[in-house]
Amino acid sequence: MIRFALLIGLAIPLLIACEETTGEGGATAEPVATEAVEAQETEAPEATATASLPALTTEECAYVTTVQSQLSTFGDATIEASELMTEPQFLSEDWILALGLQLAILQVTADEAASLNPPESLQSLHGTYVPVAENLAQAASLIASGI
Repeated sequence: MIRFALLIGLAIPLLIACEETTGEGGATAEPVATEAVEAQETEAPEATATASLPALTTEECAYVTTVQSQLSTFGDATIEASELMTEPQFLSEDWILALGLQLAILQVTADEAASLNPPESLQSLHGTYVPVAENLAQAASLIASGI
């Protein structure tokens, strides 16, 4: 889970650099240059650090937005599966189906992650992301084989 948390930490600054705008065709990712301002918790509360983020291309924004959506899906399904497993009901068909659904969501999302074609500049992020997604899918498969 530490690797998953680190991956989220890598994606957040990139998301800040992407801005969603709405046009006639719906929401589209547009590349923008932005500055992230992070408050420093020090004795002087007004102290802040500013870091400039590079402008991202449309392809980079689309990839980062997709990964962020998938990370959210992974998180939601993991939480729901965890909550279901805190009170196992192996004789309940409803419980088995509810847990199976969350495990399937993890596996499908991992397959989608593996099929992404990242821009060259984000190959390193993708190289970290896919093994994490595959580990979640493998865990889901092992849990499913146990129920």
